[in-house]
Amino acid sequence: MDVPPVQLDVPPVQATMPQPEIIAPIVIPAEVTTFLQSVDELIAAWNELQARMESGLELDFTAELEALNDLGVAAMDAYEAVQAADLESFDGVEIALEQLMIVTEEITGGANLLALISGEKFIVEVVKVVNGNIVDSVTLTQKCLQSTGHSGYNHSTNLRILANTSGFSGYKGYNWSKYTTVPSSYTKGLAPNNNYAAVHYNITGSAPYKANETLFLFFEDSKTFTLKYHPNGGSGAPDDQTETSTAASHSFTISNTKPTRSGYEFLGWSTSSTATNPSYYPGGTINVTGTTTLYAVWKKNGPIKPNRTFTLKKVFEGLEEIPADFSLEYTVKSGTNTATETFNVSNAASVDENKLIVIWEAPYFYNMESSNEITIVENADVNGYTYTAEVNVGEAKGNTITFKIAPMFSGGNRTITNTYTKDVVEKPALTLTKTADQKEVKPGETVNYTITVKNTGNAEATGVTITDVLPGGLTFVNAKLNGEAITPAEGVYSVGDLASDANATLIITATVNDDVAAGTVIKNVATAEFTNPAEDSEKPTAEVTIKVTEDEKPVDPEKPVDPEKPVDPEKPVDPEKPVDPEKPVDPEKPTEPEKPTEPEKPNPPVVPTEPEEPVEPTDPSTPTEPEDPATPDDGGSGDDGGSGDDDSSSSDDNSGADEPAPVPVATIDEENTPLTEAPVEEVIFDEAVPLVETPDEEETLLDDEDVPLAKVPKTGDNLLLWFFAAVASAIGALGLGRKRD
Repeated sequence: MDVPPVQLDVPPVQATMPQPEIIAPIVIPAEVTTFLQSVDELIAAWNELQARMESGLELDFTAELEALNDLGVAAMDAYEAVQAADLESFDGVEIALEQLMIVTEEITGGANLLALISGEKFIVEVVKVVNGNIVDSVTLTQKCLQSTGHSGYNHSTNLRILANTSGFSGYKGYNWSKYTTVPSSYTKGLAPNNNYAAVHYNITGSAPYKANETLFLFFEDSKTFTLKYHPNGGSGAPDDQTETSTAASHSFTISNTKPTRSGYEFLGWSTSSTATNPSYYPGGTINVTGTTTLYAVWKKNGPIKPNRTFTLKKVFEGLEEIPADFSLEYTVKSGTNTATETFNVSNAASVDENKLIVIWEAPYFYNMESSNEITIVENADVNGYTYTAEVNVGEAKGNTITFKIAPMFSGGNRTITNTYTKDVVEKPALTLTKTADQKEVKPGETVNYTITVKNTGNAEATGVTITDVLPGGLTFVNAKLNGEAITPAEGVYSVGDLASDANATLIITATVNDDVAAGTVIKNVATAEFTNPAEDSEKPTAEVTIKVTEDEKPVDPEKPVDPEKPVDPEKPVDPEKPVDPEKPVDPEKPTEPEKPTEPEKPNPPVVPTEPEEPVEPTDPSTPTEPEDPATPDDGGSGDDGGSGDDDSSSSDDNSGADEPAPVPVATIDEENTPLTEAPVEEVIFDEAVPLVETPDEEETLLDDEDVPLAKVPKTGDNLLLWFFAAVASAIGALGLGRKRD
């Protein structure tokens, strides 16, 4: 703490004011009273300040001194008033003036009190300077410390009083000079405490005159200055530099240490991190007012290109052709030097389409300090294939091949071989077949659909289902899956999982509804699905159709159908117009409708065909000649039977035993058995079957000779046979009767 500019070796002054002798009521002039009181206040304040300083209390000397200065000025001004009133001889004034001079000398260091009171006034400026910069100033009005009566210039003053009165405490030095700007130097320590500092002023003005001298009070405030270095992408920058000073700035010498950066050249330093040209260089200087950062300035080195090549061969095995879109990403590094290139078919040195070989000339760095580290990344995938890569020297991992080439490598080669194998895709595949146990059904009948699903793929099919929704006209009866009963969910049958080559069989039984019309074709479709299909998997389907037919009509017993040539139930034959069984009508080429026929003509006599000869009918009323009795060779035993059968032949005549008994003759009543009522469908004559109706596709007229009558189908042949049998029986009966007669 700075000691205030006061003298402490003077004993305190006792403010002993002598009491004037009261002879009579005396009126003390106001000027005297004011002067006496001001002196007492000044002495009391000075004594109090000394006591506080002796006790060691912390004081604000600037404030204390300003207060004492104000009290001293007030006392001197009061005495001037006493002088002006011509009261210097008034009782107590002289004693008070003496006390004022004592305390003033103690405070001011021996200033002539009379000069302070009666000296001429002047104006002086006190300036506060911190670290060489003006930060504050104050203008004070002072009185010359010399005795009065000298000319109006060359006064004197007390510099310490000026410094203390300015209030700028804590200064490190001073400079009293005619400088109008801050002087470059100053005297360290407190301003001198004497009354003889010369004061000059401009005499052209009027009092109070402005002094030409200025009191500069210098203060020093310590400050830290720092210079930092930033490598700016490099490494190895110099250490930071730091200095502490009261100066406004500091000049640093830039370090000679240079940072480094791979692939770059160091140019110098700059206060900008993006500078391309330096502003400062190692060993130079830089003025710093606080903290400054220098950034390294770099220049990128030009790339060094590979200077030799080697043979790089690519071999494809297992393919039919070189993949058109394959490529190799090639990188070679030697120390800080790097080169890259993309190889493909278009920039190859040679291509062998037959052997599937591609060759390039790959670059590398020859005669460099480091080996060449080569990395190749292949893009050689082929859809549907998997490949493995091998290199004759080096290592292959997946599609990445790495190997090294010595700095002095020359005349060598590297071969990369890719071996491809076709991928085996595991996926399930379903097939579906469907059959019906009959193609034609009648209303009310049942039909069994057999559906077989099979996994023909090489992987398990999961969650297999068969969907078979019965169409209209069918009613579901039951279903079995692999022999076990199963209930569908809205036509969906759950089969489950099917291993490769496994199958499952579903049988669905249904009934044809009674109201389904004949000729209706019912199509039934089944579909198979599973839960793990491949992208190209298909849902197999299978369908089958059945046809609904009419119920068969019972066969007329009197009109039987040829069992070897049944009539098509869907196309029954008109019983009045039967079809030639040897020449059935093509259902796809029906004959034209028959033209209306003429009324039937009376049946002509039937002429038997050869080899049988027709037997003319005899009159039943006329007996025929009996046949000769049969000889033993003729097998006449039939006669014996005949006689035994007829009791009436021997009832009347027992004598005629040698003659045969008469045989009754059977008669045929033509009226009761007309030929037209024979039990046959129809008698067909040649005229009823035109010769033009031949089985040939084209209609051809045939002569009678081409179609013998014996071969013309006639349903009336049965009638002729029956007729001849009846006639022969009648004739035989008649003949036997005659012989017996």
